[in-house]
Amino acid sequence: CLGDPLAGDYIISNLIGTVYSRQDLHVLGQYPLNISGITPVLSTAGFTTKLYQLLQQLTTHSHFLSLTTENINTITFIPKKDYSSNELQSGLLQLPGNTLLVMDETAMEPGQLQTEGLQNLEQVGNVLRNQKCKYDFQFHKIEMDTNINALILSEGRSMLPNECELVLCPQHHDVAAAFDRVQSLLNPEALTTIRKYISTARLYDYQLSQQMQEELQNEFVEARQESKDSMTPEKFHELLVLARLVAVSCGEQELTQCVWRSCKILDTKRMDRIKALNRQSRATTVGI
Repeated sequence: CLGDPLAGDYIISNLIGTVYSRQDLHVLGQYPLNISGITPVLSTAGFTTKLYQLLQQLTTHSHFLSLTTENINTITFIPKKDYSSNELQSGLLQLPGNTLLVMDETAMEPGQLQTEGLQNLEQVGNVLRNQKCKYDFQFHKIEMDTNINALILSEGRSMLPNECELVLCPQHHDVAAAFDRVQSLLNPEALTTIRKYISTARLYDYQLSQQMQEELQNEFVEARQESKDSMTPEKFHELLVLARLVAVSCGEQELTQCVWRSCKILDTKRMDRIKALNRQSRATTVGI
């Protein structure tokens, strides 16, 4: 991550996220992540493709989607039934469980999205929010469960729904040297260890003790009393999802106060970056 440890922490959470529960309309476990702040300089240096090529080596299933206007308008995103051949034609979102889907928004160029393109983006949003892919049988659609980890790479905030946005803060811009160094460290033994780590973390038996549930509930009530805007139920849910992933990434089977504090620190740092970027944008606008 070009010397950005916070981005590394969030990518780990993204990689080990997996659906572990479906309750009515709520799907728990997946962690779509938007890494923004990928400037044209980094894109030109091949940061997005090099990052994907690295993550591809670490995951069981992966797919890279360049979100150009042409691709959005022309690629078949959902499976469709062809009644003339009596076959179901596959779509891009018909992916195996625990697939890492890396979407590159930095490839977006000026152009108009057609009706098909807008529908495709809607289908991607449905997968990211609800982990369901609609199969088109022409006269009706059937929703099928999915389990897809989404990593969205963009310059500004993504147009796609996601659990969180992380603004990348690179310490340098030598993309080629950074990834060459990483590749030099990835011998077969290291690759095997990392792959086992990711697979094991997804299968970890995680629990939230009764005592911890009560402590978190009290903390939520206190935070709401201080500011309802800064601590919404949705925000608290996002923190709980992140806390589970941080705990599992550390090899913990239960959420501890130590892990919970670490999780809140990560989230505070992430939000500070977004606030700083917003202040910078406002200052630029006033200057203009």
